Amino acid sequence: MDFQLWPGLVGGGIGSALFTVVIIASYLFAKEIWLTEVTAGEVPFEWSPKGLLWVAAILGVMFVGSAATAGWVAAGGGTFWESVLAAYWVQVAINTADLLFIDIALYIWIHPKFMQFDGVPPLEGYWPHVKGAFNGLIIGAPIALLSGALAWLA
Repeated sequence: MDFQLWPGLVGGGIGSALFTVVIIASYLFAKEIWLTEVTAGEVPFEWSPKGLLWVAAILGVMFVGSAATAGWVAAGGGTFWESVLAAYWVQVAINTADLLFIDIALYIWIHPKFMQFDGVPPLEGYWPHVKGAFNGLIIGAPIALLSGALAWLA
């Protein structure tokens, strides 16, 4: 277990820092991609080239962190499933940092102006954010599997 946990936490720490920077930048430069989330789905997401670029950047950070960590474990002699597990620990770390720092500390407690929408009340309560974190863990599973597979093919 320690063999997968340590690389996963290191990769997850780096991935979480990068993820936080990209999320904050997306609020500054393409805030509209978050409108559906902060209105609990009441406002549908409208795809735009700028929005697609930011969504790709967010998913890219999640994938690259997992892929690099899976590669690290595979290069160190780990099995396929150890690589996948280490890659998944990255997803757990990123989702935990997102929930605790971005969603709860920033969005719920601090309410910075750049994260608020005019005329849209802030998403109240913790549950929508916790639910989003669980969804992130589900999204992270195929990312970890793909990362482990690529690590083993490389």
